[in-house]
Amino acid sequence: MLRLRPRLAAWAPPIALGALTVALIAAVIVTRHGRGLLVRAPVPQVIARKVSGVPTPRVPSQKASFDAEVIYGAGLTNVAPSPVAALKTQLGDEWRELGRAVGRLLVRPSGTRSQYFEIGMVAVAPQGSARLEILTSTNQKGITPVNAGASQVISFGPFLASKHGRTGIALKSVQPHDAKVGARLLLSPLQAEYLAPGEPVMRMPALAELGPNGLRGMNIPNGVTARLQIAPGISGRCMVTLKAAGIGGTLRVTAAVGNETHSVLVGSRPAVIHIGPFLHPSSVLSLSASSRGAYASTRLFLSNVRLVAAPPRA
Repeated sequence: MLRLRPRLAAWAPPIALGALTVALIAAVIVTRHGRGLLVRAPVPQVIARKVSGVPTPRVPSQKASFDAEVIYGAGLTNVAPSPVAALKTQLGDEWRELGRAVGRLLVRPSGTRSQYFEIGMVAVAPQGSARLEILTSTNQKGITPVNAGASQVISFGPFLASKHGRTGIALKSVQPHDAKVGARLLLSPLQAEYLAPGEPVMRMPALAELGPNGLRGMNIPNGVTARLQIAPGISGRCMVTLKAAGIGGTLRVTAAVGNETHSVLVGSRPAVIHIGPFLHPSSVLSLSASSRGAYASTRLFLSNVRLVAAPPRA
């Protein structure tokens, strides 16, 4: 795994964990067929986002709605209480043990049916470090480390959805440095959502943060670059559309699609903002926020983001 420096990291605000220590959010962007890129931050062809010390989401205290249809099968039949007390409200108290056997499940994502979907969970390695490997019935895979004693938010995608019915998922714990069976893992209830064309893989909705005007999303601190994996389906000239606000002051937000970059100013009130146009879409969208004053508390709150087709030239 390649570690990014803070200015190249995606979304690294410290988050209060109550009795837990303050932690940095991290993300692992995993390719469909191999290893990936470790990014300090919350968030983003397959992504696995991890968090040392799972953050308590800044959302109203109520259990998140898990609308995806998930059927747990062999290897995931043992139910365990939540190992993270701070997350019982958001993720419930019925986690799954992943041991030596491959864990199998069927999932039908929530939302409007589309060609791609993302899947998110929290993983805990209570006894030793391991890697969590995922393989879908559409023949896509990803792998991400899970450090001993750490609670980590993980999101995989975009994955191809099965054309008919549910998509099969196989989960396996493997050793940190080889393919042998790894340490036992505890997995939270899964969230899976369909991704529209041009939509990014984000952190699991149950752990979204609360922003201005009751919006839910995540923060990009001043001076940090977030790399988001984008679901295919957009072609030709395109725009980046954001619903965002600057927290602590006006920010300059720069979007990079391929080798092109464009910037706009984002004020303190939530607004829909368009950046571009860009000549060609890309599987990765990079977003960075900056202000004239290097204030640690200044950040971009991102509620929604999408790559969309640009309007025809006049």
